[in-house]
Amino acid sequence: MTDKIRVLTVDDNKVNNTIIYKALTGEYDVEVADSGVSALNILEQREFDIVLLDVKMADMNGYQVCEKIRRQEQTKALPILFISAQTSLEDKLKGYAAGGHDYINKPVMFDELKQKIELAVKQSASIKALNQNVKFATDTAMTAMSNNSELGIIVNFMESSFQSDDSHTLLQTLLDSVSQYQLVSCLQLRIDNETINGCSTNLKPSNLEKNLLSNGKDAKRIVTLGKRALYNSPRVSLLIRNMPTEDEGMYGRLADHLATIVVAADSRCAHIELQQQKSSARNKLLDNVLGIADEEIIKVQALFKNFQEEATKTMSLLHSDIENSLSQFSLSEEQEDHFYRLLEIGKGEITDLSDWGAGVEVGLTRIVTTVKKAVEKMD
Repeated sequence: MTDKIRVLTVDDNKVNNTIIYKALTGEYDVEVADSGVSALNILEQREFDIVLLDVKMADMNGYQVCEKIRRQEQTKALPILFISAQTSLEDKLKGYAAGGHDYINKPVMFDELKQKIELAVKQSASIKALNQNVKFATDTAMTAMSNNSELGIIVNFMESSFQSDDSHTLLQTLLDSVSQYQLVSCLQLRIDNETINGCSTNLKPSNLEKNLLSNGKDAKRIVTLGKRALYNSPRVSLLIRNMPTEDEGMYGRLADHLATIVVAADSRCAHIELQQQKSSARNKLLDNVLGIADEEIIKVQALFKNFQEEATKTMSLLHSDIENSLSQFSLSEEQEDHFYRLLEIGKGEITDLSDWGAGVEVGLTRIVTTVKKAVEKMD
C-alpha cells in the first residue's frame, strides 16, 4: 500500500499524457488513460483519489466521461479536475454541471495543478466525513419545509434581512433561507470593496464555484444548465447545485422564489453599503475634528507653559528689583512690609491665573476624551 495520492490522468494526446505523468510522478502515484473508454475501464478495476480529465477527446469528450463517472456508485464522489484551453463562463458552467470539482486552464502550470490536487483531495475527504450527517440535515430541512410555505420562506427572509446589519449576517440569513427549500447552495455577496463567499454545506466553495460566482456579476440575471442554476444581481450571486429538474412545476416556482430572494438580498446589500459609506465618512470627519482638537490642546499647553515660565521669571526679577530699590530708601519696617505684601498678592494672582490655565487645559482634554469614547460606542 502507498500513502501517495492516486491520480488518473486522461488525455487522448500522448504528448500531454507524458508531460503530466513526468511532472507528477514521484509526488503522486500516477496512472495514464489515453481515452474516455479506457479511463472508465480502469476506474472499474482500481481506486483513485482524483481524476485529471481533458475536455476535448475523440471518442467522448471530458464532460461525457465525467457524467458517466458520476453515475457509478463507487466513483460518484471522486474529485475531477478538468484540463482545457476553453475558459469561457459557459465552458466552466458545463464542467460544473457535469460534476467537475475544478477547471485548470491550458497551458498547465504544474505548481498550481499540484496545489489544486491537494485541495480537491482534502475537500473530498471533508465531504465524506460530512455525509454521515446528511440524514440529520435532510430531516431538519423537511421540518423547516413543513413549518413554512414556499412564500412564507421569502417573507421570513425579508423580515430577517432587516435585522442583518453586516454582510456576514446577511450571507448566513440568505443561505439558511435557501436551505429551507431543500436546496444546496453557494453564495457570493459584493458590498463596497468587500467580497464574501459561503456555502450551505458549511464548506468553502470550490475554486470553480468561486469562479462562477465572481463571473456572475457580469452574466445574465439567470443562467441554468440542468440541476445547476446561477441567479445574479449587481451585489449578489446565488449558485444552486440541485434544482428539482424532475418536477417541472416545483422547478418553476423555486426559480421565481430564488429570483425574488436575490433581488431582496441585493436591496439589503445596497442599504448596508450605504450605511458603511456614511459611517466611514462620519468617522473620517470625527477623526479630523479630534485631530484638530489635539493640535489645539498642544498649542494651549505650550502657551501656558511659556506664560508660567515668563510670569515666574518676571516676578523673580520684580522681587529682586524692589528689594534693591527699598534698600536705597529710608522706609519704616511697616512700609517695607506693605510693599512685600503687595508682591505676594501679585504672585498669588499670577499663580491663580496659572491654575486657571491648567484647568482650561484639563477641561479641553476631558472634552476630547469624552468625544472619543462616544465615537467608540457608536462604532
